[in-house]
Amino acid sequence: DNDRIIVSRHPAAIEFIQNIPEWRYARVVTFVTKNKILGKKVIGNLPYSLAKYAKEITIIEFKGQPPRGKQYTIKDMILARAYLAKYVVKAKN
Repeated sequence: DNDRIIVSRHPAAIEFIQNIPEWRYARVVTFVTKNKILGKKVIGNLPYSLAKYAKEITIIEFKGQPPRGKQYTIKDMILARAYLAKYVVKAKN
């Protein structure tokens, strides 16, 4: 899907996202620029200075204690009750 980009270096996060039908074929990148995300739907943690160029930004959040300090697995994400949260970031002048 050309209007969706996954920004992540975490294999479990990528697997988690690609299990969602509309994100199954999204391009995965580890580094973004303004031009790569301009007007696109993006999943990943981006600084606000870049996120403002995306059509929408979705991040993985956790209802439980997020996995930290190690390469987490999809099982870790499920145990931490991972879910997706969408945001629209606008610059205020």
